[in-house]
Amino acid sequence: MKNLKSIFGYALCLSMLLMVACGGDDAPKRETPPAQLELSLNVDEVTSSSIGFTITPNDKSATYYAKVYLAEELGSERDIAKEAALLIIDDVPSLGVKSFTATDLKANNEYMILYFGYNDAEKRYTTRYFVSDVVKTAVADVTGALELEVPKNSVTWRDASVAIRPSSNDLEYVFGFMPKAEWEQKYATNPNAVIQDRIAGWEYDVECGIDYLPELDTWQKYMYLCQMSGTRTISVAEYYNLRWAEEYVVYAFGMNDDGDITAYVTTAEFATTTPVASQNQFSIEIGELTASSVAFTITTTNNDPYFVSIQDKRYLERFGDGKTESWEDMIFDLTFSKTDLQLSNNIFSGTQTLTNASISKNVDSFHEYQIVVWGFDNGPTTEVYLSDVFKPANAE
Repeated sequence: MKNLKSIFGYALCLSMLLMVACGGDDAPKRETPPAQLELSLNVDEVTSSSIGFTITPNDKSATYYAKVYLAEELGSERDIAKEAALLIIDDVPSLGVKSFTATDLKANNEYMILYFGYNDAEKRYTTRYFVSDVVKTAVADVTGALELEVPKNSVTWRDASVAIRPSSNDLEYVFGFMPKAEWEQKYATNPNAVIQDRIAGWEYDVECGIDYLPELDTWQKYMYLCQMSGTRTISVAEYYNLRWAEEYVVYAFGMNDDGDITAYVTTAEFATTTPVASQNQFSIEIGELTASSVAFTITTTNNDPYFVSIQDKRYLERFGDGKTESWEDMIFDLTFSKTDLQLSNNIFSGTQTLTNASISKNVDSFHEYQIVVWGFDNGPTTEVYLSDVFKPANAE
């Protein structure tokens, strides 16, 4: 009997142990950890100004945030953390499968999508930060157009008027000028290549000017200085120095503040007038000299107008046959920066006895000079004549 009791007691203890081991009602329960939140990103549609994407979470009850940024804004872990914190403060969380569309983006630019899980009630992140691959917006559609016209009656020996008519008043554009020979050499087969050359020029301006103009730190900011909008008529001479008897091309293209092309290059051609040759001939005789003055006589063979100048001998040695610069280069150099009124102070006709004061020119006894004369009527009409070399000095 004693043995039976012992066996029964042993069996009872074993039964209780088995109940605990098998998870009986009184056994401690283990908590199942929550499933890790996963967010799946799919980029849907990309245009020149928008990016569409869809976020699919594996938990429909979990909240998350998502937003598109310029790639440069997410350049470091610190940048990403900062933008995520601001996103939580400023935006409303999303729930479940959701499609997003970021609009008003810059064309032909690189973007990234930042997305992550966050529980607002518990104030905790439920995923790490996720950043998409770079998504580049498309090149903007070119829908604008420009029209250029150079009225024939506006062309002179060194100026012309150009009418610019954009397809809409808010179309911003850039224009420029160059000799026709240069245009045909560089851009005849691809006129739009001039746009990249202009951009390269603005990039060079940034490189050269960043130390003293740090606010102009992008080529677009230099481009702004050239931008115009609306219909207008411009004087070429206000922007570009023209020569007589030369063919030119004026071009224009549309470009917005982001540097996107909004209208392809359009061009117009014109030629400055050619001066009528004169048969006038000149002889120049040096008269009285002092330390600060010279008198001289110009004898002509007819009454056609001519231009008179006094120049340092060293300057004049740059020009002429066999030199790197021609006499026409000298005439251009001495006239392009003067207004018509200023030019008139140097123009005479017939035989004249003049002094340096007659043409508002100062001379001194430290330099050697020559009188320079050429026929002039809306450009040079004769060859260049030079006097003998002289040096101002008081008579002994």
